[in-house]
Amino acid sequence: MKATAAAQAKLLDLQAIDAEITKLAHRRVSLPELAALASLEADRDAARGTLARDLGSFEDVKVELDRLEADSVVVDARIARDNQLIESGSATPQALSGIQAELESLRVRRSVLDEAQLISMEAVEAAQAVLDGSRSAEAEITGQIQTVEASRDESLEVIAEELSAQENLRGNLTIGMDEPLLALYERVRSRGGVGAALFQRGACGACKIASTGNELEAVRNAGLDEVLQCPECSAIMVRTEESGLWGQTQA
Repeated sequence: MKATAAAQAKLLDLQAIDAEITKLAHRRVSLPELAALASLEADRDAARGTLARDLGSFEDVKVELDRLEADSVVVDARIARDNQLIESGSATPQALSGIQAELESLRVRRSVLDEAQLISMEAVEAAQAVLDGSRSAEAEITGQIQTVEASRDESLEVIAEELSAQENLRGNLTIGMDEPLLALYERVRSRGGVGAALFQRGACGACKIASTGNELEAVRNAGLDEVLQCPECSAIMVRTEESGLWGQTQA
């Protein structure tokens, strides 16, 4: 294939743009915020699991306290009823004896309930403190996630702007380029990532492997409009005045 030296030289600018686009694409998927978010989200999942467990524990002890309080209401109502019957004087001596016995039993039951309620209230307070701590921990991690997400979005926006600028440069550069040369460049780049590189100091700028003997002589003797490819990596070897080839002049 043949192409002017100027057309081949433009490939170096194109390769520089493509290299920058590749770097930006890599930055986009390897932002430190992404790793931080993955770690924080794992922490939040764990915190939410702890929160669910602690909420269940709190609800269990709260249900028990509610049950004891409900039992106390029933006992208090029966005590009040029995006291009313005694005060009314309408009960027979036999009935009065039974009421008094029941009243004594109810007072014992009320004492037991009072003690159980006190223990249950302490359990509820302890469970509430643990639950509050779990909620605070989950909220703190969520806040950290929101902060990192904002930083990630800002970084992605900057990268998107830089990518857009590079893609615009690329589009402008490829306007009017030698189509067969550009097609070869794209084909080579799709395989190895580098489509063209400066041939300098006797070596391909893509793979850095030096040409020796007949290979180097062939490069020296080739016309500047000859499109040469590296025998090792296939990258287009662009020759300019920087290549240091003897007797070379820019066409």
